[in-house]
Amino acid sequence: MKKYTKLDQDFVVSTPDGNAIKIINSVGKFILESLDDGLTEEEISEEISEIFSLPLAKASEDIRCFLDQYNQISTLPSSPTTQILEDKKATAIVPSHFFQVAIFPNFSLKFGHESYESYELVHPLFQHLEVEFSESFIPDYQLTFQKNKAQYWEIIYDNNIIFSGKDLDNLSILAISHILELAIRKDPYLILLHASGVSYNNHSIIFPAIGGSGKSTLCAALISKGFSYINDDVIPVAYDSGKLVSLPFCLGIKQGSWSVLKDYYPEIGEKHIFGRNNLKIKYLSPPLIHYTNKHYQPRFLVIPHYEEGSPCLLKKTSSTNGLKAIIEGESLMTLPIKDNDIEYLVKWVDGLDCYKLEYSNLDEAITALTHLISD
Repeated sequence: MKKYTKLDQDFVVSTPDGNAIKIINSVGKFILESLDDGLTEEEISEEISEIFSLPLAKASEDIRCFLDQYNQISTLPSSPTTQILEDKKATAIVPSHFFQVAIFPNFSLKFGHESYESYELVHPLFQHLEVEFSESFIPDYQLTFQKNKAQYWEIIYDNNIIFSGKDLDNLSILAISHILELAIRKDPYLILLHASGVSYNNHSIIFPAIGGSGKSTLCAALISKGFSYINDDVIPVAYDSGKLVSLPFCLGIKQGSWSVLKDYYPEIGEKHIFGRNNLKIKYLSPPLIHYTNKHYQPRFLVIPHYEEGSPCLLKKTSSTNGLKAIIEGESLMTLPIKDNDIEYLVKWVDGLDCYKLEYSNLDEAITALTHLISD
């Protein structure tokens, strides 16, 4: 039997395969419970038609539409994004001549580079976490950049070639994804939020949203004004405490926001451009401080929406809308999703103060959020 977890006036339930979660209303719950009790769609349609005084054909159409949507995948599977290339055990590792050590709050990382070319590209991406290099330092993870005899770049981890190709820019981005994956596997998590996160006066805000909503731009502007930085894209929620796990990677800023952020980050114009065609990104380093805080207690969930010319409006919204933003933003959960995990997630979201933020001016958005978190 399905388990329904109440949130506001709605219910949260997993799909039959356990690969997704859905938010449904009381009518949807009635339909699913009726199916579990052995009723056919035709019989349920007749009951719905009578209860709501609907034409039978309309009731049948609505039920079929609901069931089609219920069975659609709405949460991405948490499968590995990095795979060892087939038959690509590293046969030779070239001595590195350039090194970098980066200390995250939860793990340490060492890069080795055969040439200055890869060092020059990768070094700025982790400069805000860099500590002095020592030969005796033993990191949690180590990645090596080198070229093979065919002059293809190789990235080596644990004596395996995890990425290979001629495009060093693309391989560097893949390396960041691999490091992120290693980091999130360290400890059990409730959910991997596709969200940005900042903190101020020990109160943290998450911005869950789909790509292009302006969450990274907003996050970058906030930390330039003194907010602490958690991450701008993926934030694990610790299973045991419900706290946000800090992963302060560089902020990935898409081309449309470069001009918007130039007053906050004058150096953005000189940053290297990664990507090509319609997906170009520059990486911004957060402030050069000691990133020692491993976990942050969340208090606010703010759903951002940038729209040119829109006045700044921050208004309270429901926990249901907060969870919808998390689901629509394609956050990840461990599969199959268990009823206990849904209960935990619903309780976690219900404990946050949820808001919607519409804005077009970053300064006005910063002011509104500063007032919110200071009250």
